[in-house]
Amino acid sequence: NQMPGYSYIISDFGSYADSLTDADYTSAQKLAFLYKTSVIRGIRSYGVLRNGGSSNAYYNWSSGRFPFLFEAQAKLNNDSARINFILLHAKANTGTAAEKVTSWHRRKDGNLELKGPLDAQYPTSNLVILGAFNDALNKTITTELAPDTTTSYIDFINDSAFYKPLTLPLSLAGEQSTASFNTVIDNVIASDEVAISYLPGSAKVRKEVTQLVNSYASTTTDHYPVQTSYNLHILGHPADVSSFNAVVDSGNVELTWSTDYEINTANYVVQRSRTQGNFSPVDTV
Repeated sequence: NQMPGYSYIISDFGSYADSLTDADYTSAQKLAFLYKTSVIRGIRSYGVLRNGGSSNAYYNWSSGRFPFLFEAQAKLNNDSARINFILLHAKANTGTAAEKVTSWHRRKDGNLELKGPLDAQYPTSNLVILGAFNDALNKTITTELAPDTTTSYIDFINDSAFYKPLTLPLSLAGEQSTASFNTVIDNVIASDEVAISYLPGSAKVRKEVTQLVNSYASTTTDHYPVQTSYNLHILGHPADVSSFNAVVDSGNVELTWSTDYEINTANYVVQRSRTQGNFSPVDTV
């Protein structure tokens, strides 16, 4: 409220709390989006798996801290695109050795169930999955599983055609996103549509925030912000033709064109007009 030009939305559910009137809601761990109103226009939000999920969804997602989806229209300069942000605060790696192993399975099972409706309902949509994953993407922080080091996000990692782990290079480079673990457990996974617009190498951990707040790790959070950047023009123009040429060849017209990228493009319809106004299709390529 004290930040001019920004707005926010807080989930109406959280750990052990399923509504605003729940006695546990005030102190519950909740999920929230903070956004710049000149760039982002909120359209809708809801708790994924909150309704219609399996009987284990509540348990797997930290006793009701379900993924929080925020559908928004992003606009910058003359470019605009619809983006679905899915915020996670997954089950933490805490407790005894046995409890940590159980937590790994809760994250793994919860992510597998999350992936199902995303695959079915958003097969060609702009998706950004982000937040406190509470696990690294290259290998798990649950050392109690040794010698197995499989990340609990393995189902997303294995589906490399449709999901791109944008922050995976940070873990591989030895970065850390918290004061507690020597790896990155705050991550971003993008759909292949969004990944095309990702600015290579832009993923970074913003540790400099610790210089802005006294005793940051104990007064604010032991997690550091993680940033990724994108080219909105690409998301707004999923099949942008970068060049087009037409030449006469033995009485025919030879057309050539090229694109720098293509997102969910099935074909191109070639059209012509004798009046420079009413076009009719000639061929489909």
